[in-house]
Amino acid sequence: MKLVRCIRGALWDAILDLRSGSATFGHSFGAALSAENRRMMYVPRGFAHGILTREEDTEAFYLVFSVLRPGPRARRALERPALCDQLAGRAARHLGQGRATARF
Repeated sequence: MKLVRCIRGALWDAILDLRSGSATFGHSFGAALSAENRRMMYVPRGFAHGILTREEDTEAFYLVFSVLRPGPRARRALERPALCDQLAGRAARHLGQGRATARF
């Protein structure tokens, strides 16, 4: 589990549910974090996490409660381009860009 806050600049923070058997498996959520808005992102256990910086000299603060050692199911989920593209697409729409791709 993590708690993330942007302490300088701005970033787009996204999480992706990798918990097999979860009703929200494969669903993602993203939000703009900045030093100005002071928002935080909670990353639950079993979720992939990624950030995209939006300004130069952006800094993020992570409070990590435990280290995730993903099993084979989580690794297979990350190898699915559609899940990675889902996160990249959300970031691109948020930032006003047409299309983006990402790989974890």
